[in-house]
Amino acid sequence: MEVSICAAATTDVETLVALSERTIRADYTSFLGDRSVAAYIASGAVESFVRQSVGRCQVINTDGRPAGYCVFSGPMIEILMIDHDFHGRGLGSQLLQHCEQHLFAQHVELSLESFAPNDKANRFYRLRGWTEADRAPDEASGVDKITFRKRRGEPGQVTGQAHPMDASDKTISRPARSKRANSHRRGL
Repeated sequence: MEVSICAAATTDVETLVALSERTIRADYTSFLGDRSVAAYIASGAVESFVRQSVGRCQVINTDGRPAGYCVFSGPMIEILMIDHDFHGRGLGSQLLQHCEQHLFAQHVELSLESFAPNDKANRFYRLRGWTEADRAPDEASGVDKITFRKRRGEPGQVTGQAHPMDASDKTISRPARSKRANSHRRGL
């Protein structure tokens, strides 16, 4: 399986919206509930977010097919989402590392938010050196959100490497880890 990470294009919007909706249904229903998830998707918020964020979006592809994406703004990772069907293959780790390398070139501290009941995602971030900095109610969802932070040079971060994306090459390729190699891991 060939893995690449590249800047999103406007032609990716429909695919990323479908990926998001599938993943939200599969992974968020357990703690947000069927009605909340259905209402959120029906509201058009997913499509609106993806359309507005495409210029700040990086897509991870497997064999040319989008398997996930991240959006960042300043020192914040606004979203990191891997298609539910691709969980457990190391793609979330690769995409998070890609985001960290890019953002730590410009910022000393990064942040991201996660729903507190999303144990799988929260474990994923903690295992990669992110620490809980705050926990507060999210009025829109009715559940708490955790703010995670990570500082440049903390454990779990690759340091001393140039960012893999420069102005002349908008794509990086990495060999994917086999599912067997990741069978001991849990996470995205």
